[in-house]
Amino acid sequence: MPDSGSEALADKRQSVVVLRLVTSPTGRLLYGEVIDVVAGPSGRFAGWRGMTSAVQTWLTRELDETSRPTPINEWTDAGPRPSKH
Repeated sequence: MPDSGSEALADKRQSVVVLRLVTSPTGRLLYGEVIDVVAGPSGRFAGWRGMTSAVQTWLTRELDETSRPTPINEWTDAGPRPSKH
């Protein structure tokens, strides 16, 4: 009899995303990037709200079988933007 955990896992779709985070010296999330391991960079964000929004946007695109991965280069959320040095 198959392991019920393995059977349940077989019915699921797995996706992998990397979060590249930049934090302040005190550990505050400043900004980052969502990177799909298959499609590449998916979105940039600032702050916690921006991160959750960017991950939600990535997941929505990931679950939409008809869409093609389209990297976005816009910042998400109204937060402080990193300075360009």
